[in-house]
Amino acid sequence: MKKEHGEVLEDFAPEWEALAPGEVIQRELDATGRTQADLADRMSISKKHLNQVIKGASLTPEIALALERALGISAKLLLRLEAEWRATRLAEESRASLAQHVGWLRKFKTEELRQRKIIAAQDDEVTQVEKLLRFFGVSDPAAYDRTWAKLEASFKRSSAYAIDEHATALWIQLAVRQADVLAASAPAYDAARLRRIAKRLPALTTMDPAEAFVEFQEELRTAGVVLVYVEEVPDTRVSGVSLWLPNDRPMIAVTGRYKFADSLWFAIAHEIAHVLHHLKRTTFLELTDGEIEERLHHGDGTDIHETQANSFASELLLAGLSEDELRDVSSKDDLISVAQAVGVSPGILAGQYGHLTNDYAKFGKLRSKADLSKVGSPTTW
Repeated sequence: MKKEHGEVLEDFAPEWEALAPGEVIQRELDATGRTQADLADRMSISKKHLNQVIKGASLTPEIALALERALGISAKLLLRLEAEWRATRLAEESRASLAQHVGWLRKFKTEELRQRKIIAAQDDEVTQVEKLLRFFGVSDPAAYDRTWAKLEASFKRSSAYAIDEHATALWIQLAVRQADVLAASAPAYDAARLRRIAKRLPALTTMDPAEAFVEFQEELRTAGVVLVYVEEVPDTRVSGVSLWLPNDRPMIAVTGRYKFADSLWFAIAHEIAHVLHHLKRTTFLELTDGEIEERLHHGDGTDIHETQANSFASELLLAGLSEDELRDVSSKDDLISVAQAVGVSPGILAGQYGHLTNDYAKFGKLRSKADLSKVGSPTTW
């Protein structure tokens, strides 16, 4: 995982307190017994100008070079001291200004931020604000509000549930940050290739879910589509999202909210439909509540985009089997035989059967669990 912005500089930051160039200049004058007036004459600048530099006015390259010639102090050293001193002053001023944003920080659950390694247990509140702003890639809470409002305006939600906007923003940013790493080496988006790869999904459902997820993740990446798994943030009800990253690659993200493998694969197929068929600038956020909907079905059937995505996912995973044929399956052995014949996991058909008939119990034991807890999520940001 690459280091966060600023971490490399912090790694190599000097442990001593930054020294102002003016202090070095005055020390040299004191050591040699020279006056500011004499040095100013030798530099062809006014005494007032030199005095201002010594007291902290900006040191220009021209003045640094004049000081090197007149006083014998390296211009490169002076300019480096100037940069370090300004950076130190800026950091101090920044910490003072960040203190006023602690109220914004408290809109997020501190323990969740710690578990996600966004902040550390030993961080004070100002440091937590700084790290959270860096995580979101914004300079201040006002920029966060504008960025989040812009994203929220693009949402098409699968249901009308109220969401915790800050928890949801956190989860989406976790997904985006993970996706950005994969997208950096991904080729341009190729819709035709995505359609071909999607047809591989039924066969992958017969594998271990975690292994199949990683394999499908890599296949999708070759089509310019980034698939990531990010554990759910509490109180979001988010089960998945599809959106377009700034580098013009679509991202599909899912959570551990799905308890069954068939629900996971249905969700991924559902998001593929959004990528292939729906508006590029729209973010499709899937919210679930209730056992049946959480397991399989997105939306309430009144949104045309969700209805289309559901139909696409069902047709893809049924692998040529009609809904009527699936309804006619009467026994566990028959379901397993049909699944083998069409090349799909029995659990997929069991889940689809439950959705079609509202009888999940009949073939419920064929539905395997999906545990992606060890797939892909970085431990640090």
